[in-house]
Amino acid sequence: MKKALLVISILFMAFCISAEALATFEAIYIHNKLKPEYLVLINPGMNIVAYSDFKNENSILAKTILNNLAGKPKFLIGS
Repeated sequence: MKKALLVISILFMAFCISAEALATFEAIYIHNKLKPEYLVLINPGMNIVAYSDFKNENSILAKTILNNLAGKPKFLIGS
């Protein structure tokens, strides 16, 4: 059973980040030339700053995610 859990945890890694979305995405994915397979944005609308408004295709966050040189996420989910 432990071996099966280890295999599952290696194949699927999820983490929750409660931080500024643009800086976090750039630090994890852009800097390391990676793309997320799945990206879930919780409350993706505009809060305090307009550049993190993912509902707006012209926002800096949206452009950064969609124009990532490593590729776009296979699944992009917003709640």
